[in-house]
Amino acid sequence: MVRVFATCVSGLEDIAASEVLEITGYKAQADVGKILMDLPLSKVALLNYSCRSLHRVYILAAYGEVFSLEDVERIAREVDYVNYVDAEQSFAVRAERHGEHSFTSPEIAAKVGHVVIDEFRKATGRRLKVNLDEPDVEFFALVRDREFFLGLNTTGESLHRRYYRVWHHRAALLPTIAYAMLRIADWRDTEYLLDPFCGGATIPIEAATKALGIPPGLRRGNLAMERLKILKEELEEARNMALSMERPGNRERLKITASDASPKALEGAARNIEAASLTGVIKTIQADVRYIDRYIKEPPDKIITNPPYGVRMGLSNPEKFYEEALKTLAKTTPTATLTMITTKQKTVKKALENTPWRVKTTRTVKYGTLTAQILNITQ
Repeated sequence: MVRVFATCVSGLEDIAASEVLEITGYKAQADVGKILMDLPLSKVALLNYSCRSLHRVYILAAYGEVFSLEDVERIAREVDYVNYVDAEQSFAVRAERHGEHSFTSPEIAAKVGHVVIDEFRKATGRRLKVNLDEPDVEFFALVRDREFFLGLNTTGESLHRRYYRVWHHRAALLPTIAYAMLRIADWRDTEYLLDPFCGGATIPIEAATKALGIPPGLRRGNLAMERLKILKEELEEARNMALSMERPGNRERLKITASDASPKALEGAARNIEAASLTGVIKTIQADVRYIDRYIKEPPDKIITNPPYGVRMGLSNPEKFYEEALKTLAKTTPTATLTMITTKQKTVKKALENTPWRVKTTRTVKYGTLTAQILNITQ
């Protein structure tokens, strides 16, 4: 068993913890922008292959309370780096800092990097190579207020970078958030799902891959753990576990529609759907949501979407547009629930006032510099 911390979108920690329990059978503790747990090494590898809500998975090499850069160095020296790096491998240290400190993130990275070189040389007589661009092994030094986490990156590039993203919408939703929205909406694979502002079809694709049990990390490949000595013997077992979760028999029963008014967006959506091997599983329709009743013959059970806003659409009156769209959706889908993400909560709530829709729950999420709300809405 190893101690693990994994990063996720801030505000979705409980969803990440729930998914980890489903995949591994082990409970995780929710923290700020991350979750913590104790796992067998094979389950660490399995998370990288199968998890949809996590960004990166780290094996915790050291942890402690810090008040100065000297404390960071002291804790970092407690690690036996021979367990994680071979003499022929290169390494790098990335650092992140949150809170008020007398030192910077680059100073943390430099200090820990010096410690890794020094401690490895003491143990082996060899000097490790540094490669900041494409290291074989990457350590992550995180300081949040007084807490210091030093982790071994088992993922590499973030898991939100999905294998099917061959076309990128300029305002694309993170796939990890799209997946979380499916869980917040409590969408079941027996229910008809509509995304009327589909863009590159992220939400429909996440729904289909979830229903089919497709392991996104395994499909993407190029994971850091494939280069790590500590996980080398666990990969085959984890790969077999990930593949055993696939449910290809569900393809025929899925009812998922991706709709957008933009021909360019639908062309991109079709490319992403093809890259996901879901052509024929997800139906695409070019339609202005205000007139979608002309195209939808069967009312969906769930509407899950990431609508655009005035700046992106060139709308002079976005509130009026969304009021018209919401009224049409209410008429077309009288029993459906609506789950949407927005950075303009006031505009949405104002538009809702003259419609049958009412906000049931609100959840705030933060990613990068953006703060958004996921609204669960019913009639």
